[in-house]
Amino acid sequence: MLLDVLWITGLSSTSRKTAASYKELAARKKRAYDLEKMYMEMAYQKELKKKGQKRRVKDHELVSPTDRPVYKWERERKR
Repeated sequence: MLLDVLWITGLSSTSRKTAASYKELAARKKRAYDLEKMYMEMAYQKELKKKGQKRRVKDHELVSPTDRPVYKWERERKR
């Protein structure tokens, strides 16, 4: 952070503004990514609380193992 400030002070006014704009853009992108991740987690938890048969997939059934539990919903009969 301190190196960024020292680096920015040696630049012209437009370069400083451009660097600050890129820094703000990066912060906004990170915040949007974090919010999207949180939204997906909340939606996942909401789906788990709904009615319906679901089961936890065992580790040996997974194609690509993850550190989080994976659930599989039973098929619902279409009428």
